[in-house]
Amino acid sequence: MTSTAEASGRVVALARGMRDLVRAEAAESERKRTLTDPIVDEMWATGLMSALSPVAAGGVEPPLADMIEMWIEMAWQDGSFGWIGIANLPSRFAAATYLPDDGFAEVFSAHDNHVTMGGQFFPNGQGTAVDGGYQLSGSWSFGSGTGHSQYIAAGFFPMDNGEMRWISEGIPDMQVAVVPRDDIQFNDGWYVQGLKGTGSYDYSAQDVFVPHSRTFPLFTREPYRGVRRPPAWA
Repeated sequence: MTSTAEASGRVVALARGMRDLVRAEAAESERKRTLTDPIVDEMWATGLMSALSPVAAGGVEPPLADMIEMWIEMAWQDGSFGWIGIANLPSRFAAATYLPDDGFAEVFSAHDNHVTMGGQFFPNGQGTAVDGGYQLSGSWSFGSGTGHSQYIAAGFFPMDNGEMRWISEGIPDMQVAVVPRDDIQFNDGWYVQGLKGTGSYDYSAQDVFVPHSRTFPLFTREPYRGVRRPPAWA
């Protein structure tokens, strides 16, 4: 297990170590409209891509202050690189933290934790409740980091017999699905000057089955993994 002392400052150093490569690849990322393979590969080789995640998913669980310094460093190097820092890394963190054990095993353990994730958590989709999960359909815009992700996050409203599910008065149930890239259709229309390298594509799903094990509540405060928890979670 990574100690607080070991984690402190580590993610900032990992980001700083990317400076020369990001500078050299920035123009190509802009042309390609997603991060280049050399940048993504180096993020994995150094541990930066997984750094924010729980230790069980290959992360170091850094303090919040270090995360902020890391994001500042990444954004200073290149706008697209900085944006990815607040897209791919937190998306991966959320799935690794909140997916139930079966889903974690399928998405993370089965791939030796080598999983890049991006997308939109906002519930623009609907998931019809079926035996074992949901049939997911919907369209999402500006899915940051999806251009180079193996799994896509997609927020949705669960539907029971055509009706929205409510968890309390005035508050609907909102879930996030974790979907393999091959089950998603992409609309590659991302041409925002200076941020093309984020790979923030629009995407959609049409009647895709997602098991319960690959979903988690959007506003959950009950992590399955991670040691840095507020006292109320202990």
